[in-house]
Amino acid sequence: MKRKTGRKRLAVALACFLLIAVAGCTTEDREIAWDLFVGWLGENGTSAFLGSTGDPEADAALNPGEVLKDIKQADEHMEKARESKDVHEAIKAVRLRPKDWTYRLSIATLMLEVSHVEWEEQFDWADKLAAENPWQTEYYANEGIRQLEEVRAEFGDRVGTAEHDFTNYQCVSLFGQLAKYYKLRWDCCGHSKSDWDQYQRYKADAERCRQ
Repeated sequence: MKRKTGRKRLAVALACFLLIAVAGCTTEDREIAWDLFVGWLGENGTSAFLGSTGDPEADAALNPGEVLKDIKQADEHMEKARESKDVHEAIKAVRLRPKDWTYRLSIATLMLEVSHVEWEEQFDWADKLAAENPWQTEYYANEGIRQLEEVRAEFGDRVGTAEHDFTNYQCVSLFGQLAKYYKLRWDCCGHSKSDWDQYQRYKADAERCRQ
């Protein structure tokens, strides 16, 4: 069964809000849609209603049909990338939505998993883009945790087997990134003890990987 990614949930929310298809949306989708709108309005203000925000990416958001088309195509590329571990498919998704942190995060996670050389650059891009929209911080932390926990589960299963081919560098990056996202969620979203404990655990795991 294909999982419903965070990007797809946001796309559904955007469609629900902008295309007035609220009746067909779940309560969660409507809540996300409202959060998206409030954050977007905060970023663009009244300029959004004057026809231009001064930013081509933001201006594109005034045309929901084009936004949804790009998201659909990018999702298709990213789904193929995940299924086949194909970084080139993921690059196509990023090119369609270069200022969307969700695709930067996905390609970074995939690059880390397959030991592609540019994963740190893509994680840095995701951080930068997410920081420009602080109202999305919780979504960003949750998605980073979800994606990297899947890689960590595979990593753990393969340790000590003939298929284990993770390098120490991958190990450091994986646990370091996980620690970062748990700390980010702890900072922004309620100071959960479990998030703090996971942050400390993965920070220690990253240090062990360096040895």
